[in-house]
Amino acid sequence: MAAVAVIVIAGRGVTQAAGMQAMSVDSDIAGNTETSLGQNDPCVEATQGSDVVIDITALNIPASNPMIAYGYTLGYDPSVLSVTAQDINGLLSTAAGFSPLNASDNKPDTDGHFTASVVDINASGVSGSGRLDRLTLHVDSGAPDGQYTILLTNAAHIDTGNSEWPPDAINFGAIAVGQSCGPIVTPTPSPSPTPPPTPSPSPRPTTVTVGSATVAPGASTTVNLTLTPAQGVAVGAMDFGVLSGSEVTATDCTALAGVCSIAPNTATFALATGGPLSGLLGTITYRAGANEGSPDLTVTSLRCFDLGGQTISCLGVDATITIVKPSHYPGDVDCSSSISSVDALKVLRFTAGLIVNVPPDCTFNGNVDCDSDTDSVDALRILRYVAGLWNNLPASCPPIGPNPAPSPTPSPTPTPVPYSITPTPFHIPTPTPHG
Repeated sequence: MAAVAVIVIAGRGVTQAAGMQAMSVDSDIAGNTETSLGQNDPCVEATQGSDVVIDITALNIPASNPMIAYGYTLGYDPSVLSVTAQDINGLLSTAAGFSPLNASDNKPDTDGHFTASVVDINASGVSGSGRLDRLTLHVDSGAPDGQYTILLTNAAHIDTGNSEWPPDAINFGAIAVGQSCGPIVTPTPSPSPTPPPTPSPSPRPTTVTVGSATVAPGASTTVNLTLTPAQGVAVGAMDFGVLSGSEVTATDCTALAGVCSIAPNTATFALATGGPLSGLLGTITYRAGANEGSPDLTVTSLRCFDLGGQTISCLGVDATITIVKPSHYPGDVDCSSSISSVDALKVLRFTAGLIVNVPPDCTFNGNVDCDSDTDSVDALRILRYVAGLWNNLPASCPPIGPNPAPSPTPSPTPTPVPYSITPTPFHIPTPTPHG
């Protein structure tokens, strides 16, 4: 079976302007990572009918024009090659908050022109060197002997100001089928269809984001609500609700510039200020149920207004509260996976300054009422738990043990019965006159 080789040749000069120094086809992926490049090797051997993996690489994207998107067209002979896979998790994926939009041609691509277009919607920008795409090319099992050029055209990156920068140089390659790697002659490519323009990143919308949290069953947690206005947008007022799953109960809320109200599964906010809103809007405190789960927190009925009271576009970013049992519960001071009077005794020994034996991997914590110290009151609370009695703990303090006694239902206040005294008429006899 004939051998196959990929050869990479240099393009234009290396003097860097405002674009990257070079965009290249690299036939040897071994030294390439998301943020570094090995030597651009000229040849790799394979067999007909097999797959060849190559990298499209970026060399020295300047920090003055950080990349938020890139595009190129890979030209190849469709009777010999096809593009079967594309991995975009390269240099652009290292940008903070990477959120990709891959508008590249579908795979497998068999028409001889694979157009790649990848955008980071969050548009934070990245510079330096690394692989952009990792492509898998399939060599047809009936490919005739010969040498086939791999072209890169329409290559460019887009910076955070939405300016497009072509590379200073393009390094492209060729595939040799049935022969050794030889001198490369740049062919005159046949006219290719005009590729679609590299999409500009969509403007980042105004967003209201709910924070996520992890909490133990029965414990409370507080999540933040934050507003990120779109560029050039001033938000003057807004209202919305946050709907929670049945596994958690909203118990409190705060609003930094307005009002909020609480129902068991909904927190409602109405916010306004004399100036633009931005950043932290408020908080919601939730009490987790007794079971593990991942209830969603969903932004609903969101409306946003500019400083003039006109409606503007905005989006809600939902979140999740993860309810997970801890490795050991408050009150299990010796990490024995059970809570008993022994735990209370160890708290008393600790209070008295005596030695308390716990396993090496166990962190002693006898402060079950979250009052910053461990004392005999904590031991009493553990004993109450063991006896099945209710412990009145602060709302922010996790409950003792996995099955705390419920809070007592207060007895109804008796309705007072009106009390009145009807006076009994008192008869005074008429005196009998005496003659």
